[in-house]
Amino acid sequence: MRCVRNLSTRAWSATDYGNPSKKLTLREFDLSPAASQCSKQLRVKVNAVSLNPIDHWMVNGRGKNLRQTWEKLRNQLGLSNHDPCLGVIPGRDFHATVLDSGGQTYKEGDYVIGVRHPFDSGSLQEHLLVNETSLFPENSNLSAEENACLPFVTSTIMSSLGISGGLSLFGCSGINTLKDFKSKKVLIIGATGGLGTVLAQLLVQYQATVDVIGGIGVDKIENVRSRLSYHINGYQSELEDNEYDYVFDCADGKAYKWAGRLMNYEKSYLISYSSPLMQMLGSLSAMTVPEFILVHKKAQSDLQIEAGSGAEFRFGFFTERPAYFNEISKVDFKPSISKVFDFQNVPEAYESMMSDSHFGKVVIKM
Repeated sequence: MRCVRNLSTRAWSATDYGNPSKKLTLREFDLSPAASQCSKQLRVKVNAVSLNPIDHWMVNGRGKNLRQTWEKLRNQLGLSNHDPCLGVIPGRDFHATVLDSGGQTYKEGDYVIGVRHPFDSGSLQEHLLVNETSLFPENSNLSAEENACLPFVTSTIMSSLGISGGLSLFGCSGINTLKDFKSKKVLIIGATGGLGTVLAQLLVQYQATVDVIGGIGVDKIENVRSRLSYHINGYQSELEDNEYDYVFDCADGKAYKWAGRLMNYEKSYLISYSSPLMQMLGSLSAMTVPEFILVHKKAQSDLQIEAGSGAEFRFGFFTERPAYFNEISKVDFKPSISKVFDFQNVPEAYESMMSDSHFGKVVIKM
C-alpha cells in the first residue's frame, strides 16, 4: 500500500464565524492523510485558487451545523484529514502541481485542476491531499490562474442543467445535453461575474443566441448582445416580451419576480443560482426540506403570473462529476480575471470580492 507522508503547510482558516476579511488567519499545520484513504491520495502543491461567494457565506456561518455534523461523521469513518482545530478553510477551485510519483493516472510534476466540496477543507492552503479520482488535467492553453477559475462554476452550471445526474432539486431543465441549446434564445442576468462570464462563453459555443445583463465590463463578452443598463429598473424597458427560452439568474436570485414577461409563454425555464437552501440546512431542522419546497413553489408561482403555466423554475446547485470536466475539455474557455492577489493577502481579496465592482473572478496566486 502506498501511503503519502505528512507534510508541513500553511492555510487560511477561521476558528469562529464572521467576515472573512476579519476572521481569517494564516496558520501552519501538518497535513496528514486519512487512514482509510492513504493509498488513494496524492499530495499537490497549490498554484492558484479562485474565490467564490459561497466561501464568504460559509465563513460567516451559513450551513455551519450541517457542515460540523458531516465532519464528525467523516472523522468517525476515518475519511477526513481535516484538523477540526483549524475551523473553516475556504476555497473551492484550484490549480496544482502533483508532488508524488506512483499514482495511477498522474505523476510527479503533472499540472491538475480540481474542486473542493463545500463540506471539505478548502483549497486556500499551500498543499492539499486529494484523492486522485478528484483531479483532472489542466487546460494547457490557459494560465494557472485561468484554470483555477473553471472547476466550481462549470460544475455548478452542468449540475444546474441536470446533465449526468446533476443536483438541481425540482423543476425541469428542458435539455439532455449542451447541444440542445442550439438556436435557443438565452438571457443571462449578472453576466459579468465569474459564473456569468463562463456561462455566456459556454452557451455561445453551443450555438445559443445569448443576450446578457451585467455591469462594468459587460461589453467585453464576445459574441453576445448586451441589453442593459446596470440597475434593475432599466432591465424591463430594454428587453422584449415573450422572447427567451432560458433565463439564467446569476445575480441576486430575484429575477423570478420580474423576468416572467420576457420568457417564452409556450415553454421556458428560469434557473437561479441564489438559493436559500444552505442557510436553511444550517438549522438542521426537520422542517428544512418542506420549507424549501414551499420556497420553490412560491418562486415558480410568482414567475408564472407573467410567464404563464409553461414556465419552469429551478434552483441550481454544485455537484462534482467527472463528466463535467470532460465537457470543460471540449470548450474553448477564456475565463475573465478581474484581480489577482498574493496568498499573503487573502483577507483583502475577500473584502474586494464582496465590496468592489469586478468583471470576472478574483484569484489568489500562490
